[in-house]
Amino acid sequence: MKGLPDISSIVSDGFAERQKAREARRERWKEAKGLPVYRRYDRREMALALKEKDVSEQIVRYLQALGWTVVRQQSGLFSRPGSKSRIRIGEVGAADWYAVRSAYGRTLRLSSEFFYFELKAPGKKPSPEQLLWLDSKKRSGIPAEWFSGFNSFREWYSGNWGRHAGDSAGVGL
Repeated sequence: MKGLPDISSIVSDGFAERQKAREARRERWKEAKGLPVYRRYDRREMALALKEKDVSEQIVRYLQALGWTVVRQQSGLFSRPGSKSRIRIGEVGAADWYAVRSAYGRTLRLSSEFFYFELKAPGKKPSPEQLLWLDSKKRSGIPAEWFSGFNSFREWYSGNWGRHAGDSAGVGL
């Protein structure tokens, strides 16, 4: 896609290292047990191996490279130390992430760009509560969406934000 940064170094670094470490551990274990070792992976198998953590890392690093501040929201039920009672933090269904950055508007006043996003592992979908929460934000005029992979995020991003004043011209273009 024209005008967006080259993401090859952002997307692949962490996943490739973890995948190599997993392969090495698996090979050592199989060799110790006298089992055959298969070292081939095709792209489909690698995509299926992605976890939500991998998708999060790709998207967060991409946004940071474009000058966004990305914040992980904490929500859910948490236990207090030494107590069996649980405390609800945040809203039910709230998105896991939001991104914000400064931007100059048409009047040359400083303003902010902001959006919420929920990330899932490839093939996974948000809960009904999460979909309701995201929909309520969209209806109130706040950009909010969920993604299960980097490619779907990048399509959405280029359609909604594209290359504008805030996107750094020097990031791998």
